[in-house]
Amino acid sequence: MVSLQSTLPSIAVPHRPLRTRELADLIYLVGFNHDPDALTEVINHRPVFSFGTLERLLLPDFLRHLLMTQTKGQASKMSLLWERAHDLTSDKFTVLARPARQGDDGGGDAVTKLGRSRKGVDCAHYYAALWRLLQDNPAFTEARGILERENEAAIQFQLSVTRNRYWSYREAHREASLMFVKRFEWCLNGCGKITVLMPKYLKGAECRQWLEKNVPHPNPKAPGEKERIQAIINERLVIPQLVPLDRVMSATQGSVQPKIDLDKDNKPPPSFVDFLAREKALSAELQRPSIRKLGPTGIDRLVHAISDNLRTREFTDEALANRFGVSKTSFSHFGGSDWSRIEKGKEKTRKGEEKVEQEEETFVPDLFRNAAALLSESEIFREMAEEAGVFRPAMSIANDGTPPRLRRNNHDR
Repeated sequence: MVSLQSTLPSIAVPHRPLRTRELADLIYLVGFNHDPDALTEVINHRPVFSFGTLERLLLPDFLRHLLMTQTKGQASKMSLLWERAHDLTSDKFTVLARPARQGDDGGGDAVTKLGRSRKGVDCAHYYAALWRLLQDNPAFTEARGILERENEAAIQFQLSVTRNRYWSYREAHREASLMFVKRFEWCLNGCGKITVLMPKYLKGAECRQWLEKNVPHPNPKAPGEKERIQAIINERLVIPQLVPLDRVMSATQGSVQPKIDLDKDNKPPPSFVDFLAREKALSAELQRPSIRKLGPTGIDRLVHAISDNLRTREFTDEALANRFGVSKTSFSHFGGSDWSRIEKGKEKTRKGEEKVEQEEETFVPDLFRNAAALLSESEIFREMAEEAGVFRPAMSIANDGTPPRLRRNNHDR
């Protein structure tokens, strides 16, 4: 007699030695032990991400939804930049810089990439940073059980991915901006040398000739000399750039000459979000009761979460409020995204039953009012706001007579 079991085809069951480990443990194993099994478990078998109404997404699916949303309706240049940012972000969380183990034939369902797709990438650095962040997070370290730890680890994992995706976009933008320029070292006959950015269409000798003709009295030892020379280059030379197709097709659009800043890409700008979050955390006792109960650490996390969501638009206000245990009304007053509120005026009728429209008033949440106040006080961030074109609106908010809830302003209400 032939047994039924012997007639059934064998089914290969994926080998998952770490299937019972907590997410934080897996993050540690990837970050500090370079464990490829842990990375495979995280990528392929831990659906801890959410996107809008979609829950329980794996990391690759989450990144794909982000890309589809970001590139929808975007011009060609923007789409290319976001696609590049997608690839960079994927590498940051999936490429483990360690040779494949002996006998590894690449089988199974693992998508782990052992090796390097670009110079210097190693996802272990990002997982190690995430693990350290969890150890400094009271919501994780003081969790009352596995479920709470898993939930907080998942929240911080998603925030880390979205935050790094933003920096990947900045990196992609920097790569694109450097496609048409090169570093040129201008030697000044024993007096020194200055490194500037020049268009690639000029050869080395042509760069020197142009600089000698257009830059008067160069002095490498003078303070700010490099910046002065770069400003002359930016003003007088046409720098090619990638132009979206919709602008090429528009006859009203002219060429734009982007400014080149040699040090801009080497020095990360100060983080206004970190500054704002710190100021709000230090003023925890001045916040509304439901926000105050989060404590300084919780308020800091909430500010960063709101900032991340402004870029990604992954969550509704209600979803973020639920995540932090804050009522929807309190969240709207603290950092809601909808500033238009019908604050006064009731529906009335005139003779002939014609309705009188309600009077709309713009309501600015506390967080953005605080941001406006800090922008108006800080010279560094004021310059950044002016360059971004948001300084005037910020000043208008800061000067409307409503005090911000910051300790430095001594406001209790």
